[in-house]
Amino acid sequence: MPRDALPRIMDTAGDLGTLSHPSWPVDLPLRARTVDQQAALAGAGCVVPGRVKATYGTGVFVLAHAGDVRPEPEGGLLPTVAWRVNGKVEWAIDGGVFTAGALLEWLSRDLGLAADPPALAAAAAEVEDSGGVRLLPALAGVGAPWWASEARAVIAGLTAGVRPSHIARAALEGIAWRVADVVEAARRSVPVDVLRVDGGLTRDPTLLQLQADTTGVSVQRGAVDATVAGAAALAAVGAGIWGSTVEIADRVPTGDRVEPSRDDEWRERSHAEWREFVERAITL
Repeated sequence: MPRDALPRIMDTAGDLGTLSHPSWPVDLPLRARTVDQQAALAGAGCVVPGRVKATYGTGVFVLAHAGDVRPEPEGGLLPTVAWRVNGKVEWAIDGGVFTAGALLEWLSRDLGLAADPPALAAAAAEVEDSGGVRLLPALAGVGAPWWASEARAVIAGLTAGVRPSHIARAALEGIAWRVADVVEAARRSVPVDVLRVDGGLTRDPTLLQLQADTTGVSVQRGAVDATVAGAAALAAVGAGIWGSTVEIADRVPTGDRVEPSRDDEWRERSHAEWREFVERAITL
């Protein structure tokens, strides 16, 4: 692609120009430009190294703030620019889980296991475990840290005693373990003490408890739409209302925390079993 076909690289926040439209009475100052996951990183208050967020939507996207030096992440994760303000670049580590909310939509709408995703999540809360069912959420392949684009979703462990609630539970467990895969890889580069979460799926308490158990860290709710909050926060920095991105952490809302209820021995054993399942499933 010819370089002159690309837009000029500019700061994320600052005096970036104006927005206008024939129907508007005045032009509007443009004070921030950012993409959704970096906006969510700011909206979760993850503006200093080591803070990690996960945004749950169609998929789950995990970003960890990594400071002002370009990281060389291990474990199949990717370096990405978080934002640039006053010419200073801050970096993040990125890992994506491609299927999350889309899995619940498919199980409920297309397979008819529940009326809708909230009803499916409610069914998952009716059972204590998945009854031996495992589910790999891979309707669009498997992302980090495997990057197996040709992998298919797999449901295994079915018996005559399995009911829709067990499959629903296995779906939530599969999403939680996939996020735990990414968080575990991120730990090789940055410390992870708290996982800040946002997005529609974070309304479900069962998923949040599973997420705390599988990662072994506190899971803290933020704004349901951290992307919008983060874009607005970066604009406040760009307009000079807030002095720096560090101030965002003190101003964005955070919610309650969910603590792990499982011990490290369970987590290490169960995560090893999960990884073995994934390795077998992606080769089918």
